[in-house]
Amino acid sequence: SRRRHTRLLTVTGVQTCALPICLREALEQLKSSEERYALAAAGANDGLWDWDITRNHVYFSPRWTSMLGLPEDAVSGSLLDWMTRVHPQDIDGLRAAFGSHLCGDTPLLSHEHRIRTHDGSYRWMLCRGMAVRAAGGDTTRIAGSQTDITGRREAQANLEHARSEEHTSELQSQSTISYA
Repeated sequence: SRRRHTRLLTVTGVQTCALPICLREALEQLKSSEERYALAAAGANDGLWDWDITRNHVYFSPRWTSMLGLPEDAVSGSLLDWMTRVHPQDIDGLRAAFGSHLCGDTPLLSHEHRIRTHDGSYRWMLCRGMAVRAAGGDTTRIAGSQTDITGRREAQANLEHARSEEHTSELQSQSTISYA
């Protein structure tokens, strides 16, 4: 019986290592890869999503839902769980970005949009993703991340407002000097 478990396998004329050793090594490599991925995902603090287009099912990571203040069971795995939350002024742009990428017009998906949280407020998100294509070129899956960029967008708006006030103040000073 022990001899049966350590027997070498021959696959298309090529001798390979003993099955239990190969299997154990493969499982260790898989575990290491999963741990590395989980650590990188946690460190990025991004929400992850994965849309299986063939089955029309979307996986949303626990971080994705928590970014919106949602309990994990608040999403059903439908793309509508996401799209119905996107701000009305941003939905057409997001759809266009998805469409361009799914058609192969862009190498990556990248789009900034507002999304409604559980309390009804909106947060700015950067959505990035990449499609997987079958041999014939059809898109079978697209996966990516959601990064909360609300702080950056608010700082940008504050800076633009300050510049606008500064410009208005300069114009007022110039008009006062002109009439003096």
